[in-house]
Amino acid sequence: MTKTKRSTAFYINGGIGRVICAIPALEKYSKLNPDDDFIIFSEFQYEAFSGHPILHSRSYPTNSPHLFRDKLKDRNVVIPEPYAVWEYYNQKCSIAQAFDIIINGKLDKDLGKPNIILSIDELVTARSMIDDMRSQRGTPLFIFQPFGRGITMQAIQSPSGPIDTSGKSFTIEGAAKLIKLIEHKYSILMMNEFNVEFKNFGVKNDVFFVEDVNLRKWFGLLHECDAFIGCDSIGQHIANIYDKPTYLALGSTYPENVTYPDNKNFTIFDFNKDNRVYSPIRITVDEYPDRQNEQAMTLTDEQIEEIANKILNDI
Repeated sequence: MTKTKRSTAFYINGGIGRVICAIPALEKYSKLNPDDDFIIFSEFQYEAFSGHPILHSRSYPTNSPHLFRDKLKDRNVVIPEPYAVWEYYNQKCSIAQAFDIIINGKLDKDLGKPNIILSIDELVTARSMIDDMRSQRGTPLFIFQPFGRGITMQAIQSPSGPIDTSGKSFTIEGAAKLIKLIEHKYSILMMNEFNVEFKNFGVKNDVFFVEDVNLRKWFGLLHECDAFIGCDSIGQHIANIYDKPTYLALGSTYPENVTYPDNKNFTIFDFNKDNRVYSPIRITVDEYPDRQNEQAMTLTDEQIEEIANKILNDI
């Protein structure tokens, strides 16, 4: 009796940044395994894989009707977990490389960038929006993502400002201080789900904010902006893809894992590197590193000035 080799279904879970970082490994898998009729399913199928020449037709949202019956039941389901890779939690590889280790079996130091394919309509719309913002003050337009996924509307609106116990986000006071130092030379578009009234914190000029912008529109805006400022979140991954000058402040996470130290366009401010403790998320629950890291992005005035001076001298 001849055994039929089953094809593969990759479930890429977690946030959009993780999903995008899996793209190079999945592209490589397609080349190395031409006989595998593999598919991908993800909560961010549209955002990550739309228009991709290889992966679009193989990808499905997790809520596709009858996905299990029609696509998964006769395939081997593989759920790659990059945070469980030895090289990752020992800072020997990036998250994209950890996906590659699981999916393709070895560490590739020359793994390419993810491909995010924007449509003409997405690019034209983004260019029009960015040009309109630039023209209002006649200055370069920076996108600033000060807060990561840990920030909620309730936290932003709280009297003490945004709360992010992961140690990845700027404080609202820190973000405002940075804007005040550079707003005479640059216009700022805040990348965030909710608006923040920075004028309440002493910012003079309006900080642009666009309501109801989905992630694909943000990708277009990042493609068209002049530079990016941010924290460990999705914006910096897209800025890397589109070769934008990027100024990144890290707190609780390691540059070897989450960002692009070898990208000449990236300036990484790692002020907490001597105090940081690795948090083994998705492996075990450990209160100690989380408590150690929770103030990692509470930057001093001198540190914020260092970021501002670098931006002012560069662009």
